[in-house]
This record gives sequence, structure tokens and C-alpha cells, in this order.
Amino acid sequence: MFKAQAQRPARPLLRKVSKLPGHQSHPLVGRLCNFGSGELAVRVQNRILKIICCVVLCLWCSCAIAQTRSIEELRQRAESGDAYAEELLGARYGIGSGVPKNIQESLRWLRKAATQGNAEAQFTLGLAYDDGSTVAAQDYPTAIRWYRMAANQGHAHAQYNLATMCEEGKGTPPNIAEAIKWYRAAAKQGEDRAIARLKTLTQLLTEK
Repeated sequence: MFKAQAQRPARPLLRKVSKLPGHQSHPLVGRLCNFGSGELAVRVQNRILKIICCVVLCLWCSCAIAQTRSIEELRQRAESGDAYAEELLGARYGIGSGVPKNIQESLRWLRKAATQGNAEAQFTLGLAYDDGSTVAAQDYPTAIRWYRMAANQGHAHAQYNLATMCEEGKGTPPNIAEAIKWYRAAAKQGEDRAIARLKTLTQLLTEK
């Protein structure tokens, strides 16, 4: 009776751990599960589990502290005017990575980076105004303006999106020649969608 009660604290947890995917690569778990059923065995199992939990907690805390320091350093760089840091911080606010999700803060930092010529920030702002869900209103002309800035710097995805808007006449009169120009630019960089669309347009124009 005493032994059955003493086994309860450790062995159910061990059984759960032993069933996790990949547990076979950790022989310690299997050894603990088969360690024995006596009172001494259970005490040893509990002691080892406590040590493992402490190690995991320490590692988690270390990662959390490192991430906090990383965010603080990134913010300092962004506040000093580093365009790359501004774009990264804006992206983090946009998805809530390491900081609370805040779309307005995200857009604020992205605009700072974009006005300094950061192509990734320009492209992201183009997406925001193209989609319209994170800004006051959908604004195709503004989207095109940001896409064009990034496209002129060789951003393949911006080139493709700009080509699509030129082809479909979003925010600008339809212009197939301009669309093909940007599809070609993106295709040269291996943008699969641009390659496919350029092939289709070429075939259509040839048939005409």
C-alpha cells in the first residue's frame, strides 16, 4: 500500500514524457520509467525530475533575458536612426514578436525606415496600403508609390506586386508595357509568380 502511494508523484509524468515524439533519443527517460517501483526508486526519480525542471526553467529564463536585451538593443539602434533596426522593430510590432503587437507602432517605425530608403520597409508599407486592413483606408496610389520605391531598389516581390497593379489598373491606368517591364525585372531574380505571368502575357500578346 505504501509503495503504491509513493509511486504516484513521479511515474504518471514519466509515462507521459515517454510517450512524447522523439523520446527514444533520450535514454534517460526510458531508464527513469524502468528504474523500479520501490520507495527509494521513486525518490530518485523525483529528485532527477526536479533537477531536469530546474535546468529547463533556467534555460527558459536565459532565453527570455537574452530576448529582452536584444529588443532593448534593437530599440536603441532604431532610436538612433538606424534604418535597418527601424524596419526590424516595425516588423516585430507588426506580429508581436518580443514586443506587444501594436500596428500603429509598427507603421510608425516602418515609415521611418522607408523614408530612409529601406526597401523592405517600403515593400511592407506597400502591402499595408494595398490590403487596407492595417491602415485607415485602402489606398492603391500610395501602395504603388511605396512598391515603386522598393522595386527601383531591386526588391523582387515589390516588382511583382507593382507589375500586377499596373496590369490590373489599380491606382493607375492599366499599362501592359509597364507591367511586363516589372514582371521581367522580378523574373530575372527568380520570382516564380512573375515568371509564370510573364510567360502567359507573352503568349497572349503573340496570339494577337
